[in-house]
Amino acid sequence: MDMITEIKDLTISETETELLPESLQQIILDSSISIDIRIKVIEDLSIKTGKKINDEIIEMVLLMCTIYKMSGSFLIKKFLVCLCDCSFISDFIKIEIAKNLLTYKEPDNSFDDEIDITKRQKSRDDEAYTILNNVLFNNQDILANSYKVESIILLMNSEKYYKDAGKYFEYFICDDKIECSYRYKMILSLEVC
Repeated sequence: MDMITEIKDLTISETETELLPESLQQIILDSSISIDIRIKVIEDLSIKTGKKINDEIIEMVLLMCTIYKMSGSFLIKKFLVCLCDCSFISDFIKIEIAKNLLTYKEPDNSFDDEIDITKRQKSRDDEAYTILNNVLFNNQDILANSYKVESIILLMNSEKYYKDAGKYFEYFICDDKIECSYRYKMILSLEVC
């Protein structure tokens, strides 16, 4: 119990001290700690390693995504969505978060009205599509081609961003830096979708 009290009492400046990876994971996974402190711990880890993508961050985020897919927890979803607003989080991680948010389908619950379930599911999906759209809008030139195409195809499932996805795909297939045969294969892959 003392450990939880001590972690809750952390200030942002104290998170800069040397922490063991296990205690970092405990802090990040502990939903009783504010989202701001948990994100600050991830930011400090990112700064400390000097990389946007590092194994510890990827492992912890994917663990959170797995927990979310199994539980559909609003607190985990909120944390993951807030994480996507951070500039120090790589686009790779943001896309993985969005894909995992889209994977969760709310179970039918006899206590909830079907309309309520549909509204909650649409809200969850809209947040994931917004993340994908933001990544594609801001960083299309930086993304690896496979992630670009996968993200565009996922985004085409959104009513709100369907036209944007079409523009991103058009930009992709007109990019002379990408081999012509690869662009052609991507056009053909749309027929399958």
